Amino acid sequence: MEILRYILLTISVFNIYIEKTHCFYCTPKNRNCWPNSETWQRLLGDRLDGKLHKFAPSILEKCSDISSSDSLSKAADGACMQIPDCSKRFCLANETSNLPSYSVEAKTTQDVIYAIQFANKFNIAITVKTTGHSFSGSSFGRDTLLIWMRNFQKFGQISNDFCDSCGKVHPASIKMGGGQTWREIYGRLAGTDYNILGALANVISSSGGWLMGAGLSPMSPNHGLGIDNVLRFDVVLPNGCLVIADACKNTDLFWALRGGGGGTFGVVVSTQYKLLLKNPFVFLIFNIVPGTPIEVVDSFIDLWVMKSPHLDQRWGGYWNATPGTFIFEGSMEDADKTFLNDLRKWKNSIKPKYHQNIIIQVQDGLDGISSASLALDGFWGFDSTAVSALTKNSGSWFVSRKWVVNDEKRARKFLKDIARSGKLVLSYILGGEVSRVGKYETSVSPHIRDALWEMQTFDDGILQFIRKTVPDSGSCYNHGSKTEPDWRRAFWGDNLERLESLKRKYDPSNRLNCWHCIGYQGSEI
Repeated sequence: MEILRYILLTISVFNIYIEKTHCFYCTPKNRNCWPNSETWQRLLGDRLDGKLHKFAPSILEKCSDISSSDSLSKAADGACMQIPDCSKRFCLANETSNLPSYSVEAKTTQDVIYAIQFANKFNIAITVKTTGHSFSGSSFGRDTLLIWMRNFQKFGQISNDFCDSCGKVHPASIKMGGGQTWREIYGRLAGTDYNILGALANVISSSGGWLMGAGLSPMSPNHGLGIDNVLRFDVVLPNGCLVIADACKNTDLFWALRGGGGGTFGVVVSTQYKLLLKNPFVFLIFNIVPGTPIEVVDSFIDLWVMKSPHLDQRWGGYWNATPGTFIFEGSMEDADKTFLNDLRKWKNSIKPKYHQNIIIQVQDGLDGISSASLALDGFWGFDSTAVSALTKNSGSWFVSRKWVVNDEKRARKFLKDIARSGKLVLSYILGGEVSRVGKYETSVSPHIRDALWEMQTFDDGILQFIRKTVPDSGSCYNHGSKTEPDWRRAFWGDNLERLESLKRKYDPSNRLNCWHCIGYQGSEI
């Protein structure tokens, strides 16, 4: 009898382990559980305000001739990705298709609910996609039901008296739909007295992966991350229920959605988001042209390491060892005082024969992030809405302010070594308001709150060098490497265990399963 009890206990423990660690989804290969075409249409397609689309690999041919990301996000029933290789597993060109089996072109909240109910009934995994901007392809998944949000109901209502569940009234906010792009939101704010913290690439979804993965913006030093500007989410849970998540209602879910990644804890159908009073903007393009002697680059790095930790928080943007794209929220006079005069003084200290190699272009009179996006296109002759041809692995790493300030000599050598590699490393300016939010107030990697820079690269060798040189840090989930060692800890740090616990609470069947998300179940590279 004791032996029998031991055997039964062992089996029970094993089953619990399996239940908690693996979900065995129904796929088209299993005819015993996979619904036939008639069932898909009768139980799901016929109930939708939107449409049900069945995918076949040939549909990807419709994506190949489209050059605009905005057009791509609306094409082929949701089958296209901004980086074409991300329609393959792990975004690798030599892998097989990662195409979902069906997509629901959701137009209403009820469409989302019907899709989730159907997937629960037949034990089918769900992925969620809006524009397909993901660098890692996390919004796609083979054999899944894709909930495609690009044509979802539009909102855009501006409120001057939004009241949250705590009874707190917020003076200026906007309701953004689950499928609306930043271009659409910027268009809604045109002609008003408001600005908003958003993405520079305006084809990105305003309420999708960009936001729930952190919401990095050129305006972040002055206004925080996107997740710091959320007042409320309306979200359909994996059980099919529509709930509110804010500072006083479903607070643990609100915490998880602000940094835990998109397509993981539910499908966000709308976001109430803070608005900012409009201020003038100054736009700066800085570049040292290729072929300039390395000592000129070195001297700029010396200046940047000295100035960057103490830069006025109204400055934000992106920089490399040589070029940089910066915005300043304020007057031209203040922009001169806080950085531009130092930059011009540095240029004048360089031998005159190299002055033509140093580009400092300034444009003032911009009225917000949307016009800064257009200015970027004009300065570089670059279309920020273009389809990316990049197929390499993107990766990122945070560099803390303390690491730079405590040893400026080390920081200078670090950046000079990167400059000599000739590899592109694009870095966000952080700090300021980003660092004034507590490490554990949101679920994003705690390392972002200490960071001075977030460094991104498409070169694995440089990424390894950055990790080795700047240990005890982490990576931004939205820009994380597909081959990141211990990716869960790198993306979420000390917030990981709580996020995993909340995933089990809100999605015990792991219905939402996406590549390298919280609770991800599937193949690794």
